[in-house]
Amino acid sequence: VYDRVALIVAAFMAGLVIGGRIGVAASRSGWRLREFVLLQAGMAVVPLGLWKAIAGISELGLSALATWAGAFPLIVVGAAVLAGIQFPLAARLCLKHADEAGHLGGKLHGADLAGAAVGATLTAVFLLPVLGLREAMASLALLNAGALTALLVSAALARRA
Repeated sequence: VYDRVALIVAAFMAGLVIGGRIGVAASRSGWRLREFVLLQAGMAVVPLGLWKAIAGISELGLSALATWAGAFPLIVVGAAVLAGIQFPLAARLCLKHADEAGHLGGKLHGADLAGAAVGATLTAVFLLPVLGLREAMASLALLNAGALTALLVSAALARRA
């Protein structure tokens, strides 16, 4: 079990690196709020896709299970790429002056780590044991949809101002 967990964590980290590289290039090439909103929409769908993948893998026979279970980290990479793209794009969207980059990066990174710690704890302690996998993934999709809604409202208010 531990080697599989390590593989999944490593796959997630690799996806973040790939996504971060893409995000830096994308923010330099002109991606802005519209693309960030589209990425967040993708993030709202990711938990449902992961649940479907897990459900599909769990229904396989023993002969196919080892093959497809080994492919699961690739699915995780795809999800992590979206998250990796978001971080540099968020920094670019929030940055007003180049001399703020270090301070802003630290604040965004701190918020990201705090959110990850709270989210992982709540998911492990509450969502999975109490709700089960399907409902936990639906809850995570709903939370991401809420973030998407907040982005859309914020963008609409910014256009009016």
